[in-house]
Amino acid sequence: MAPLRAWGPPAQRLRAMVPYGHWKTMTFLAALRHDRIGRHLASTRPHQRELFQLYVRQILGPDKLTPGDICRAR
Repeated sequence: MAPLRAWGPPAQRLRAMVPYGHWKTMTFLAALRHDRIGRHLASTRPHQRELFQLYVRQILGPDKLTPGDICRAR
């Protein structure tokens, strides 16, 4: 992020280096329970329905989900 304000000599333009942004998006999904954080997934793609469905089906799966558990994207 580039600074918006800085101190410099009066009536002179202040020159500063600003990184050219190649920003990456990081998505983190985790199973939150009342006593712990369960299985997690980190991805460099933006969060999409397909990623959430893949997480529920393959990472949480039937062995980690029990009847009454709620799965929802927030």
